[in-house]
Amino acid sequence: MILASRLYCQLYGLLERPSAWVPDIAGLHLRPIVDARIVLAWLITRDEPDLFAAYQEHGRGNLKLLREHLKEDMREDPDQEEKDFLVVLDARLIAERDEWFQPVNLGSFAGVSAREMAIQAGLKREDDLFYAPCRAATTGSGRR
Repeated sequence: MILASRLYCQLYGLLERPSAWVPDIAGLHLRPIVDARIVLAWLITRDEPDLFAAYQEHGRGNLKLLREHLKEDMREDPDQEEKDFLVVLDARLIAERDEWFQPVNLGSFAGVSAREMAIQAGLKREDDLFYAPCRAATTGSGRR
């Protein structure tokens, strides 16, 4: 349900802003949408509860890493808005477990690339036509 909600929010965010429909900007919105679709389809295809748990664990680890990067980047005396944001991140992190024990994994949660997930989930066409061009757009490939 969380993934479906995230997909909806991302799509709505793109559709409500016509200025984002240009190719250079649309790719920034489309990539996470297609990525979530591929991962969700792959998890459903695999039907392994341990993989879904690993996906959730990976997300919490990335959230923990983001919080640590933000804390490091903030000045020694953060303003109230920065403090409030850290409180929100802390609450999300400790909702299920003590963040001290939350591992951080910088690699793939399943040891499989997004392309391989797409192929295994029957979404090779989506990867070829939507996700791969988004990868190219974020690296500057194919620009005139």
